[in-house]
Amino acid sequence: NLYPNNSIRIFNRWGEQVLESSPYNNDWDGINKSSTIKLQGNVLDQDTYFYVLDLGNGDAPIKKYIELIRN
Repeated sequence: NLYPNNSIRIFNRWGEQVLESSPYNNDWDGINKSSTIKLQGNVLDQDTYFYVLDLGNGDAPIKKYIELIRN
């Protein structure tokens, strides 16, 4: 809510984008939602994913990683 103009891109270890969302509402469920990968809609493997979060406020984008762990 603090950054209504935010956007996020999430990538797998091979640099393929698996999610692009603007604005991002912290609702990614580990499903591939990219139109650039033919496995769109598939449940992604447990793995480390990298993201670029742009808060949309003029600051430099935040670049970090997230581990996807399934129960």
